[in-house]
Amino acid sequence: MSFVLIAFLFFFVSFAIAYIMLPKIRTIAKIRSFHSLPNERTSHQHAIPNVGGVAFYVCLMLSFHFINPYDDLEIINSIIPGFTVLFIIGLKDDLVLVSSTTKMIAQIVAALFLVFDNSFHLTDLHGLFNLDRVHYFASSFFAIFLVVSIINAFNLIDGIDGLAGFIASIIFCSFAVISFIIGDKTLFFISLVALGAVIAFLRFNFSEKYKIFMGDTGSLILGFVISLIVLRFLALEERSLLKMKLPLQNWTFLFFAILSLPLIDTSRVFLMRIYNGKSPFEADRNHIHHVILDYYNLSHFKVSLILAILNILIIASFLPLVYLTNQWICLTFTILLFAIFILIINWLKSKVQNETNSSNEKK
Repeated sequence: MSFVLIAFLFFFVSFAIAYIMLPKIRTIAKIRSFHSLPNERTSHQHAIPNVGGVAFYVCLMLSFHFINPYDDLEIINSIIPGFTVLFIIGLKDDLVLVSSTTKMIAQIVAALFLVFDNSFHLTDLHGLFNLDRVHYFASSFFAIFLVVSIINAFNLIDGIDGLAGFIASIIFCSFAVISFIIGDKTLFFISLVALGAVIAFLRFNFSEKYKIFMGDTGSLILGFVISLIVLRFLALEERSLLKMKLPLQNWTFLFFAILSLPLIDTSRVFLMRIYNGKSPFEADRNHIHHVILDYYNLSHFKVSLILAILNILIIASFLPLVYLTNQWICLTFTILLFAIFILIINWLKSKVQNETNSSNEKK
């Protein structure tokens, strides 16, 4: 069987399984009242089934059996335990809620399963910031921090219809291209399976009649898959990276570009909460999607599409930099991007607050 046909089957079968499962999951959720109820932070007005992430878990778990023959490094053995831990915690949170501390512990446990696998061990920074070899404990701490950061960033971007699905689709498309170029079949097939399931989910996430949310079950699972792929990419040996034909020191900035929207937005929100004396995990409506939604009063689809296009433009703007310039120019551009992002979103947020205060004064 040709490689192209195998790749197509992974994508199509994952799409088909998710497409068939999601309406059935929704029906069960409605019968059992597994709903996300509207509150002061949410934008939906009615109770919506919130366990769509179960379909992601099924698609990926089934795919692991068929990906296993291509898994020369046996990384799937390290993925499944952490993957399952986050599925259980995410599902429990969607059904009865769990504390942020419990979720954080689960994320660290999931990360540890990767850390103890040498295939995910970051030993060489390839000259990034003039650093090469990395101490084992420093590498382990960084790996845990990276996994937890990406999971939380993706979890927090899931605030309106379609946004997490659009961003995940862009990320997994990017990962599929990169893994194809470097010849990593395991990551390539995992990316295609996740992409197929997410695209199927988007059809129902935007539906009025059959709407369903991915919930924490879905966002934690997808965040974990994204983080493990990034960690594996960063741990690659030089001979694999050379296939990308870019300066090795710029390798890390490529992944920052791909994950830019959730990472920058989450960093900004955490910094704002800490600055205001609040817990960084305290929920509010300060995320970029909330600010745009409140200021421009657009539909969820339009806001999600705008932010997805923004993410694509950021990736496109980084590509010539990572291929044609050095790490210091990439770093400068990253800092400028972060600063501009904060200034624009804070400006929009202040406009929203001013308009709200003016409306309240008139009343």
